[in-house]
Amino acid sequence: MQILIVFLICDFTGVILNMKKIVIVCAFICSLFSLSAYEWGGLFSEYFKVNFAGKTIEDPKFRQSNSASLWVSAPIADEKLFFSGQTTYKYNFDFGSNNLFFSVFDFDLIKFSSQIEFRQSVATINFGRFYMQDNTGAVFSQKVDAVSLITNFTHCEMTLFLGYTGLLNSINDVMLGQNRIAHVQNGMFYLPAHKYVPVIFSLKFPSVFFNQQLDFEADAFFDLEQDNFNRFYATMALSGPVSSFMFYKISSTFGAENFNKFTNYSSLKTNFILSDSLLLNVNLEYASGNQLFFSKFTGFTSRTAYNSSLYPELSGVILPSVDLVFSFMEFYSAFSVKTVFDYPEIQINFKGVDICGNLVLNVFSDLQISLSGLYYMDLLTEGAENNIAVNVNCSFTF
Repeated sequence: MQILIVFLICDFTGVILNMKKIVIVCAFICSLFSLSAYEWGGLFSEYFKVNFAGKTIEDPKFRQSNSASLWVSAPIADEKLFFSGQTTYKYNFDFGSNNLFFSVFDFDLIKFSSQIEFRQSVATINFGRFYMQDNTGAVFSQKVDAVSLITNFTHCEMTLFLGYTGLLNSINDVMLGQNRIAHVQNGMFYLPAHKYVPVIFSLKFPSVFFNQQLDFEADAFFDLEQDNFNRFYATMALSGPVSSFMFYKISSTFGAENFNKFTNYSSLKTNFILSDSLLLNVNLEYASGNQLFFSKFTGFTSRTAYNSSLYPELSGVILPSVDLVFSFMEFYSAFSVKTVFDYPEIQINFKGVDICGNLVLNVFSDLQISLSGLYYMDLLTEGAENNIAVNVNCSFTF
């Protein structure tokens, strides 16, 4: 135990140097708060997971984890500017055949927001570190240090977004490089991420016809390091109600990698409101492989396509799925069944079935208990990628 403590202290000393600029900014922000107006709180979570992978269940893996988060929000400058922030410390302890202790510290949110009203429009400006995703959520979905401008006109909403990833913690925000290989560093606490500049421009027309919404989006990710792996995406989406209980969204994203390789991600999502407490989702996703003039799809943020023991990235697959969501008072549950078709080249292979479930109970207003599990049944390689996991989580807010 003494050796572990010494190791953590030494590692944390190096981390302080990497986070120096962020800590100074946070300290300055706190000095601006009005003590009578700010709010704060926290979240403490206990997490336990057991996992079986492969053809047999003879070698289970266990993980115990705790996390603690603190958040604060406050108006600044006579309430013309609003600040919100959150920081989290988390550790994972994997035990079984091999013991491994792993710690992560992160600034989840450091955001300034302000609104400017014009004669026929309202503009919202966000600056700092905050969460952002593209129209589909399949390309870009993560925290980022950025500035965004959202302008609402009479018949259109326009978004401009410019960011930088070099100060993020690469442990929590995993980005992909060439051949869908994640940018990963060895170490704990806070590891600066690969340097990219994301740029997003989008237009939303909320009611083009029959209350249908039409979206256009262009995304660019410029690599500032030696890899020079630049990516560009263009998305068009149409969504809206079919009836009072049925809604849909259809989208298609065309990508270009240094304008040498071209990719596609397309999806169809339908939602059926069966009752006040029951929701049914039927979805279909396609991420290109080497078909026609397309190459294997590569997003920007790492996203697992299905829960096999390899946890593959979203690429070269067709994924039909059905979700059922039930909620009643303080109880919530969600179940999902996804069939996995591997589509790397011309031939389509039925690869497996991915089943997930989640049960959540709000025992009190500040206490939540959840139970979740997954089972991936590998049918293509005779169980080599089987995966079973059960998670228990308890969260307390204050």
